[in-house]
Amino acid sequence: MVDAGGVQVHLNIHGERPHAAPVVVCDSGLSGSSVDWVRVLPTLRTQAVAYDRPGHGWSDASNTKREPQVIVRELRQALDNAGIEPPYIMVGHSMGAMNTRLFAETYRDDVSGLVLLDPAHIEMFARLPELIRRLERSSRRIRRLFALVARLGGGGLLASLTPETVNLLPAEAAAQIRAMHKRASFWSTVVAERQMAARHYVRRPAAVSDDLGDLPLTVVSAGASFDTGAIPASEGIMPSTSVEEISETWRELQAEIAMLSTQSTHITLEGANHLTMLYDEYFAPQVAGAINTMVAAVQV
Repeated sequence: MVDAGGVQVHLNIHGERPHAAPVVVCDSGLSGSSVDWVRVLPTLRTQAVAYDRPGHGWSDASNTKREPQVIVRELRQALDNAGIEPPYIMVGHSMGAMNTRLFAETYRDDVSGLVLLDPAHIEMFARLPELIRRLERSSRRIRRLFALVARLGGGGLLASLTPETVNLLPAEAAAQIRAMHKRASFWSTVVAERQMAARHYVRRPAAVSDDLGDLPLTVVSAGASFDTGAIPASEGIMPSTSVEEISETWRELQAEIAMLSTQSTHITLEGANHLTMLYDEYFAPQVAGAINTMVAAVQV
């Protein structure tokens, strides 16, 4: 645990840093944590850090309003206080890719490359209105569960929000995620970050640039249909016909993100979906391979 500007956050620091090698810094999606990277970190060929944003994983919740610049500043302060010096390769999954892009823009001289895993797109809600409706209804369901837990006590109802995909992880990691999901503070942070993402990253697209210049970029996209199970408490909200429509548009958005840099690579993991690319023992090593390729390419 380290200080990140008034809040204690958890960093899972894995491996040793070879001479002149960058450090890999991993940021999870909206309801993720450092545990998401348990199948990726062990095979990386440099030191890697999986970060729990405030309110996630083992990090304390923050009283500071969730804003993109705040999240980026907290991460940088945590890295500084842990003595983890640049250069960094920033790795972001899903909405965490927005954070890592903003980090790279804010601290451009300290970032050697970006690896974005099935990343969110600044236009995704405008072009995927069914997805934003699903997220909003999911958030309402979570708030109703908060009310029940407040009256009845216990975290079992909140644990029911955990996606079945966690069963692909090693048993200890899956149990850790289920325990985290029993905390009301965790789901409060998830809802707050969803609101932040819609407010800043999507409705104010200037929050992140649409031009990464020549910054080395790798986009790793899921090849399977969009995983609606990645949105907790959303079962039955969207008809299956919309899933295919979302999947097709999602693939288009992934291709657009891969064009943000003049030095980019786009990889599609056939058969993987939004969560299995990290959780599945077959796909996670392929993600790690893409990160290792970036490490080798930028190492001086």
